Amino acid sequence: MRAQLRLFIRCLSLVLGVVFLIFIWKSLPIVSGYAAKVVASGVFVAGRPAKDVVMQDLVSFPANLASCSVDSSDSSVTASVWGLARRKAIYRKGLGATLVNGVSEAELRGQQPVLASPPAVDQDTVDWPIGDRGGRVLVWMRRV
Repeated sequence: MRAQLRLFIRCLSLVLGVVFLIFIWKSLPIVSGYAAKVVASGVFVAGRPAKDVVMQDLVSFPANLASCSVDSSDSSVTASVWGLARRKAIYRKGLGATLVNGVSEAELRGQQPVLASPPAVDQDTVDWPIGDRGGRVLVWMRRV
C-alpha cells in the first residue's frame, strides 16, 4: 500500500511539474513583451531615461524578471526573461511604441498613420455632448 502511495505521489508531482513548466513557458513571452512595450513607451514616447523606466515601472513581479536593452539607433527595445522568449518593441513616429508580434518589423515600419479628417460641422455650434457648445448644466444632488 505504501509503495502505491509513493508511486501516486511521484506521478502527481511529475504531472504538476510538467503543468507548471508549460505555464511558465507560455507566460515568459507575455512578460518579456510587456516589458519591451513599457520601456519603449517610456523611453521614446515619454522621453524618460531607460534606467528610470525599469526601476519605476517594472518593479513588480513578474515584470522585474525581464532584462531590457534599448537601441537608440533604430528606436527599439528588446526584452527577455532569463535569456528566453525574446520580444522586441519599436517606436514609430506618430504611432507610438508597438510590439513586434505576428508581423515583420519591416512591415510595421512601412505602415503610415491614417489621420482622421476634421469634422464637417463647426463643433462650437453643436450642443454638448456631441459638440462643444454648453447646453443645460445638470446639477446632481446627493441625498444626505
